[in-house]
This record gives sequence, structure tokens and C-alpha cells, in this order.
Amino acid sequence: MRKRGSHVGFVLSFVVFVTFLIFIYSVLMPSMKTEDKPLILDKIADNILKNISSEITTITFSVQSDFEYNADCVSINNPEILSRLKKGNVVKSEEVLLSYQKFVPFKIRQSGKKIFKIFSSDGFSDKSVYLANCEIVDDKIKINSVKIENYSLETRIDYLFEFYKNNYEKLKEILEIPKDLEFEFDFVYENSTVKSTSKTEINSDIFSKKISFQYFNDSASLHSGEIDLRIWS
Repeated sequence: MRKRGSHVGFVLSFVVFVTFLIFIYSVLMPSMKTEDKPLILDKIADNILKNISSEITTITFSVQSDFEYNADCVSINNPEILSRLKKGNVVKSEEVLLSYQKFVPFKIRQSGKKIFKIFSSDGFSDKSVYLANCEIVDDKIKINSVKIENYSLETRIDYLFEFYKNNYEKLKEILEIPKDLEFEFDFVYENSTVKSTSKTEINSDIFSKKISFQYFNDSASLHSGEIDLRIWS
């Protein structure tokens, strides 16, 4: 009898212990998940920035100051410049007046300028402008600086919105968002215009993070922008 009573007591004690653990888990788990959210937000934000960024080569070069232009545009086939650009990348300028071309030689409307800055990236869209009878100035060119940096691109931001709309679950996978979480975001342009993903009626706690960064628009102008990221379960 004693052995049986001892066994029953052990089982009851074990059941009470397991029930206690389940109670503690149910109490602490929500707060643990809440504490994890800021870390998850940081990781998602980093992954978003990686996916909207691209390597950009910036080359500043000058034409001899005493050179007199005889045409409205110049043709650039300088091997020293071309060797620094990745094949197939789109070459753009910092001014709307200058042409966008990814084929070589690329041509630029000179507008009396003697110093030029061009940007090359596989993230720019190809909107080439046809220019004819441009003046060859390769032997009159001097490279002043070359920089290779990573920047966010407006074209990649637009693609992120399209991906969200058309393949939400795949985007969650790419951004390493846990399956039990949902997300949405806004993009705030420098002029305060806001572009948003489809709004969802949310009935749980929302955790948010603002990501400020600089981005190139598709005319190769640098601007400041912000992504407002929100997650919930």
C-alpha cells in the first residue's frame, strides 16, 4: 500500500510541476515575444536596405578648359573611363539635360560644361536618348575621381512595392520575416509624398521602425527618403 501511495504521490507531484511550468510559459512567452520584436524589426530593416541597394560607380571627369566645342554633344569612348564601368550597366548623369545611355560610346549633351559626373549601375532603368553628330573628345579628357559605393535606388524601392503586391509570402521569405508575423511599410519621399502598401485592418499590437537613408532617383539625383516599417502577429 505504501508503495502504491508513494507512486500516486509522485505522479500527482509531477502533474502539478508540469502544470506549473505550462502556466509560467504561458505567462512569460508573450513578453518574451514582445522583447524579440525590436530585434526582428532591426533585422528586417537591414534586409530591406540590402534589397533596395545597388553598387554605383561615380566618375568625375573634365574636358580641357581651353577646348572649344563644335557640337551640342560629346561622344565618350575613353578606355580609361569605360574600363571602370561594368558591362551592361546603365550610365546616367546628374542633370536631366544629359543623355542616358548604356551602349558605348555613350554621349552627353555638353551645354558648355567642362566638368561632368556620371553614374553607372545595374539598378538604373534604360531610358536612352538618341544623340547624333556628337564631338569626340576622348583625347581631351582627364579623370578627376572614381568612387564605388552602395546606394538605395528608387527603381529598387518601386520593385519592392510590386513584389509586396504580387508575391507577399515570397517577399517575407527573402526579408527573413518569421511566418507568424505580418508586415507592411510606407515610403516617404523627400517632398513628403507617401507611397504605401495596401492597408490592413490590424487587431493586435503593432511594432514599427523608421529607416532613413539616401537614394538615387532614376535621373541619377540623390535624395533623402524614409521607410516606415510595421510588423504584427
